[in-house]
Amino acid sequence: MNCHQARRDAVAYTNDYLNNLSSHYGPHHGPQGDMLAGTNGITFGWRTTSSPHLAATKDACVDCHMAATTSDSKVGGHTLNMVDPVTGDDNVAACAPCHGTIGTEFSDKKFYVNGNADLDGDGTANGLQVEMEGLLHKLALLLPPKGSTDVSINDSTVTLLEAQAGYNYLFVEEDRSLGIHNPAYAYSLIASSIVKLDPTTDIKLIDNALPQTFSIDQNYPNPFNPTTTIKYTIPKESNVKLEIYDITGRLVNTVVNQSQSAGTYSVTWDGENSSGQKVGSGMYLYRINAGSFIAVKKMILLK
Repeated sequence: MNCHQARRDAVAYTNDYLNNLSSHYGPHHGPQGDMLAGTNGITFGWRTTSSPHLAATKDACVDCHMAATTSDSKVGGHTLNMVDPVTGDDNVAACAPCHGTIGTEFSDKKFYVNGNADLDGDGTANGLQVEMEGLLHKLALLLPPKGSTDVSINDSTVTLLEAQAGYNYLFVEEDRSLGIHNPAYAYSLIASSIVKLDPTTDIKLIDNALPQTFSIDQNYPNPFNPTTTIKYTIPKESNVKLEIYDITGRLVNTVVNQSQSAGTYSVTWDGENSSGQKVGSGMYLYRINAGSFIAVKKMILLK
């Protein structure tokens, strides 16, 4: 982490940006240590949050990048690789001790902001890395040269705000994990930069007013056809499982099964079972299990 850091004080560097303009503007190549620690970005005075990856790991970078794997593998161990350079396969096994099964690729793991995983506002809730690519694209178009994704902070026509937002863009880009190292902090830097450059944007900042208790609301609408929304809150990071059962107690579908950070979440059930088949009219139960919190509510599907 002493090596993989920005090696520049972000605030002092950007405040003096006119004397730092160059084709190499921005943090030193490879600021992963700063990203993991959630420090040294431009926050524009907003309170930013940080993901618990640093605190949750005993040996920081080592726990994930040297995660045990097979002896003939090209990932983990002393390779330090998270992605197999030959097959392109992600070493998702490194995530399992904390997050359980996340899928076959890092990009399968979603990150929710104020209960929403569609971070870039394109109408589709993809995994964090895909959403961060969308957000970086949005920010790049707002930076010099305007309308291009080739960000360049190298001439005196650049404003202080553009220099600050450009620094955040390059910080997250150079980190190269597309948010995985510190989802909350990486998102906060890019989202706050977009909001400052374009006050009309629909990109939202993370709501720091975190819930104080576990809760789950009545689904809405209820009765419903064909979809309904279930909203719940968790006051601390928890393994969350939200399941749908029929009135006989038979499991119909699992709509959430992953570790989630503190916050308010909304999920939609489309009236399908785990095989993607539409279920019939009737009363159904939805059950949440988050940490030690368990609750069950009823809902009615009418066709």
